[in-house]
Amino acid sequence: MINKIEELKIKVPSSDTDYTGYLKASALSNFIQEIAGFHVKRINYDIANLLKNNKTWVLSRIRIDIENLPSMWENISIETWSTGVTRTMFGNREFLFKNSTNTNFAKAITSWLIVDTKTKRPTRITELDDIMPSKESIFEAELGRLIELKEYHNSKDFEIYYSDIDINKHVNNACYVRWIIDSLDHKVVMENRIKSIELNYLKELSLGDSIKVEYSQKNSKEIHFRIISKQENSTVCLAKLDF
Repeated sequence: MINKIEELKIKVPSSDTDYTGYLKASALSNFIQEIAGFHVKRINYDIANLLKNNKTWVLSRIRIDIENLPSMWENISIETWSTGVTRTMFGNREFLFKNSTNTNFAKAITSWLIVDTKTKRPTRITELDDIMPSKESIFEAELGRLIELKEYHNSKDFEIYYSDIDINKHVNNACYVRWIIDSLDHKVVMENRIKSIELNYLKELSLGDSIKVEYSQKNSKEIHFRIISKQENSTVCLAKLDF
């Protein structure tokens, strides 16, 4: 019988810390996909097994709320569990991060799709409710749809390289978090603490693509982003940072 809660214990790698010696906010998205993969592998629903049938997991929406961040080489634990399937297609999963004193320092809520790799269309995953035990949500509300602003006032271009590509042969979802943070003036990130990161993934990006990250500061504590594929001139991701 699969455990309702999957747990991963690690030391914060030095490569995942910033100039302050504390965990980068962007590193949380890497931990999220790792432990989620470990959990679904226990029921043979991991990406490697799905790809044998031309299917794969794709992250659709995510929000990470951060209280504080642990330091380099600190022992931390990450827990994850399913919160069930909605609209027959969205597999919902949440995460809880704890530091060396067993105090919660971050949490995350996600929605995933299983997509047919040939048709690029999502498939029904209602059977997951029968084989993956679920747990109640620790969030007050479900993930919603981010609204695209009419205009954005700043932008920065990025190229997509080999190291950005994952097993699905498209850009790994963690890269988008890195891009939106790196698009900002470094003083903004250095002088403010990120409290929340939210993304809606709309289209995939591939090796050789190039993007433009546009952003606009709604107020002193909230920045909205739009990531555009320069090849297709279309929006591939919407995001929001709260400080």
